[in-house]
Amino acid sequence: MLEGEILHRDSLGFQQIIRPQQVNLMTAGHGISHSEDSHGDEKKVHLAQLWIVLPNDKRNMPPRFDHYPDLPKWQADGADFTLLIGDYQSHTSPVLCLLPMIGMDIMAKHATRISLSLHAKYEYGLFVLTGEMVIEGETFAANELAYIGIQHAESLTIEFSDNTQILFLGGEPLNEKILMWWNFIGRSKEEIQQAITDWNAGSERFGKVVNDERTPLVSPVMP
Repeated sequence: MLEGEILHRDSLGFQQIIRPQQVNLMTAGHGISHSEDSHGDEKKVHLAQLWIVLPNDKRNMPPRFDHYPDLPKWQADGADFTLLIGDYQSHTSPVLCLLPMIGMDIMAKHATRISLSLHAKYEYGLFVLTGEMVIEGETFAANELAYIGIQHAESLTIEFSDNTQILFLGGEPLNEKILMWWNFIGRSKEEIQQAITDWNAGSERFGKVVNDERTPLVSPVMP
């Protein structure tokens, strides 16, 4: 959460407000339903919703929900760092991590140059939330993503303009075909089609959001 507040409710019975500098992690597993609504007096809402593909042996695990109000924070090279998930140098996030990965929020109020440590087996995506960053002479503006494949280098140098905030995301490549349709992730069209059928039929697989009487959205049919 970057700005404003969101109220999360789900079919497990959790009801949780998420505020800036906090993380909500919903693990869908074999199925869950949820709703999200703006909350409080703040009119502007700004957040990043990231999807993590579960490893094959955990994709049908029981659903769960976790809230993390306190995350590791530190300052270096003129920037503020918040570790969202995984490990970085001497820091470890409390957020549940089922795959080798890292997620980090980096914010610089003033122009600066930072050096980020790289993992030898990770590929990375650097997403600009505000401002601009420059990597090896190429400029990336807000809502643009820089992809960095597996590198032999141990570090990556980034130049930040004033008031720049990015998400530094990385992990080991899955090396398998992943399909996505609407709110469903699967390894085959048949698996996703079954999820669509179950959802639209109101199957107990997904449950019903507690304390939310609105009619669930209908999944579009997959071509």
